[in-house]
Amino acid sequence: AAPPGGGRNSLSPRFTRHFHMLNLPPTSEDNMMLIFRSILDGFLKSFKQELQEMSSKLVQGTLNMYFKISQELLPIPAKSHY
Repeated sequence: AAPPGGGRNSLSPRFTRHFHMLNLPPTSEDNMMLIFRSILDGFLKSFKQELQEMSSKLVQGTLNMYFKISQELLPIPAKSHY
């Protein structure tokens, strides 16, 4: 929620000292696959074998959708939340 007119006010050092900047390099598709598949495999341990075998395809499909959306829904000033 920005002020009317989209004005920008500078932030005081007293205020910004409570925040930290964190910058991470983009993760490769292979690493994302490994991370999310490991998490999903751990979650699905107590489920039937048929479901456990779907984890690779589920993660791959999710990553395909993520990368497609990342390419097509680029942030713009009016919609920077993409």
